[in-house]
Amino acid sequence: MLHENGRHATKSMPANRIGTSGANNLFLVCPFCQIENFIVKETGAVFFLTAPAAIFHIYDNDFFDPIDRLIREENISHLYVVADTSCMFVRNVLENRNKRGIACESLIRELATDYDTNESLAAKVVTQEIQLLSRKKLFAERIAAGTLSMYALLTNKSDNSITIIA
Repeated sequence: MLHENGRHATKSMPANRIGTSGANNLFLVCPFCQIENFIVKETGAVFFLTAPAAIFHIYDNDFFDPIDRLIREENISHLYVVADTSCMFVRNVLENRNKRGIACESLIRELATDYDTNESLAAKVVTQEIQLLSRKKLFAERIAAGTLSMYALLTNKSDNSITIIA
């Protein structure tokens, strides 16, 4: 969600309010950010899937099939796409260095502006990923039926915060 000034609407909340008791939560995270233990400690998370910068190429069945299968088999009711403010891919794009040739870098570069910070660019990445995922038939049908909720989260391990962006 964007305000007129172009800034993302955010809502900081205690991490223990993320998810629902008894719900099966799926967190899509970047393996290089190493935030799984932080999320488990703060939320009692259930499942994780990883991709660089938490960008899942949902139109590529190699990436989408595991998500589809896990959601069906485990009756996932809450899906979270998570970026940490210290994500190396976001930092590298902002600092214009260490081009690794990984697909997520070019996608992040497309979102970046001269005015972005680590936080604002990471927020753009997870917000876009939520928008793309919600258009996929599997997710759209479950969202419409009220059986799946999707959220974009921004974590900051240095200050122990988790912020719901969208």
